Amino acid sequence: QEIPVRLRLSITHIDRDWAIWFGDDGTSGVYLQPWLPFWPDAATLRPGDQVEVEGVSVVGSINPWVKPSRIRPLGVHKPAAPRHVALVRRPPVDLDGQLVELDVTVQSSRWELGHRYLDAFAPMPISIVIPESGMREIPATWPGGRVRVRGVLGLNLDPRSDSFSIT
Repeated sequence: QEIPVRLRLSITHIDRDWAIWFGDDGTSGVYLQPWLPFWPDAATLRPGDQVEVEGVSVVGSINPWVKPSRIRPLGVHKPAAPRHVALVRRPPVDLDGQLVELDVTVQSSRWELGHRYLDAFAPMPISIVIPESGMREIPATWPGGRVRVRGVLGLNLDPRSDSFSIT
């Protein structure tokens, strides 16, 4: 069931390759999939920008998820502060789409299709994606070392899985 929504969001992350955005309305993270060719202002938006989104909520595996019919830029605002989290088990659903910060131990790294992927432990396994990264090599101190990571937390689409990622 689709429910009409109108939200004011602070953009926390935009991945232009995957055509996904994350925003924060002050109460939770929100996943948006605005088909970028239809939004002429989309190319100029950056994390920290404020937007008004009209559309419908979509019941699905990512929560909350909004399919926008209109996005109106409202200007630049102070970016949302990340929530510092310490994870000992799968993050709660209310952290999905939230801007978070956590300390991890980097185990390995790989470069794929313009993105840097880190496999880490915090103290449970976590995947970290550094999108559109020019970071071909990681600092020598990262493997086996502690790193503070800041990004949008994404839970696995399968709620029975313990996997999650930070983008």
